[in-house]
Amino acid sequence: MGSQEQHTPFDIAKQSLQFVGKFQTPPTPEVFEVWYRYVEGTNDALLKALAHVVDDDGAVSSDHIAAIHTQFCQEE
Repeated sequence: MGSQEQHTPFDIAKQSLQFVGKFQTPPTPEVFEVWYRYVEGTNDALLKALAHVVDDDGAVSSDHIAAIHTQFCQEE
């Protein structure tokens, strides 16, 4: 996303759920967190990890989202 616009947490959550539906990923907390962080746009590496899916209107598996969550959303 990387937009300069200011978004409220509610706006980010709403857009995140739209990605959950668009890519038919289960709305689990981990999946939601990945999409939330994607919409938030503050983690460039996470944005790049999903760019090919979103930009090319591709498919993403639950396993791929889980791997992204492990890599970018879990604290070490």
